[in-house]
Amino acid sequence: MPAAYPSQPAALRRALEHTPPERPLDRARRLTLLGEATAYAANMDEGAARLEEAVALARETFIGEDSTESRGAYANAVVALGAVRNQQIRFAEAGELASTALDALGTADDAGTARLLLLRAFSVNASTDEADAPRADSERALEIARSLNDRSIELQALERLLMISDNSTPGEWESLARFALAEGREEVAVRALRVQAGVLVDDHATAALDVVEEADRLALARGLTEARAWCDYTRAEALLVLGEWDDAVAAGLRAVAVGQEHGYHRAVVRTWHTLAPIAAARDEMVILEQAQAWYAARTGELARIDSPYGRVMSGANHLRFAQAGLEPLVVPEAAPTIEGFGLPYAGPSWFAAMETVFEAWLGTGELGAARNALS
Repeated sequence: MPAAYPSQPAALRRALEHTPPERPLDRARRLTLLGEATAYAANMDEGAARLEEAVALARETFIGEDSTESRGAYANAVVALGAVRNQQIRFAEAGELASTALDALGTADDAGTARLLLLRAFSVNASTDEADAPRADSERALEIARSLNDRSIELQALERLLMISDNSTPGEWESLARFALAEGREEVAVRALRVQAGVLVDDHATAALDVVEEADRLALARGLTEARAWCDYTRAEALLVLGEWDDAVAAGLRAVAVGQEHGYHRAVVRTWHTLAPIAAARDEMVILEQAQAWYAARTGELARIDSPYGRVMSGANHLRFAQAGLEPLVVPEAAPTIEGFGLPYAGPSWFAAMETVFEAWLGTGELGAARNALS
């Protein structure tokens, strides 16, 4: 994700208007920059449309003329579009984009290949919870980055490996944030600080809030609208732990409002994971109705995310919606859902979801599933 100020899309649109069709590589590059700036500072759906144009033009140019420049433009456009698709919870599509580009470009020890490997690593891990293949892709990308002395890609590879790790520490994320700041990659630093806060949430929620404040100040200074939504999501998680539920709801609803306005679907669904258990516990029907309507409008997209994590989280929310009388009761099927209980996740919304599913199995006589979940 690039750092983008709100004025950048307008400037990039003017630059694109003055780029003639007979310069397709320049047009593809500027479409990519415009799509990224629009996605993260304005509207993600609009930005994705520009990035689709960039990918199509860059691919056509690469097929017509295989050169270092055309390879780079194609890889960069795919990476940018794939990153947006991931934020739109279209993980499988992002992974397919990366694999298609890697097949077309062939094996090479260049920056484009490394970035595509990291895109695929994120997408596969997010859509399936699989770690082995994403770790291999990330390690290969790190190897390429270091061979090229490319600190930016090295930073991204280290971030991805930390994210895949079962036992990353707050100190490791803080170190990554400082590395990112030293390299001028504020958007990575914000993300690293936010994840550091997420690791702290369970046992040190007050400290987590302090780290989120630092991340949010940096995001505000750089005009990172999407990052600010994620900061509010993390605030809501910390405040949920602390029992400050009014403030948690306020932070969560800010994240949802920004996410819905700008098309940041991944940030929105994660925030509903936090708001729904609070709303269910307090019988706050307005929030439950909003969450249920959001899920109902995206049934197709969410159905394509078939990960153990997603089965637990979505299953728990649908149970809450059913308990509130908003939809029929569907108890998560034991065999595919139980896998999620062995994942190395933490965080209050995750434990709340496991508890909700576990209680549903107890209540419907699925004692074998409940026993396995407990173990």
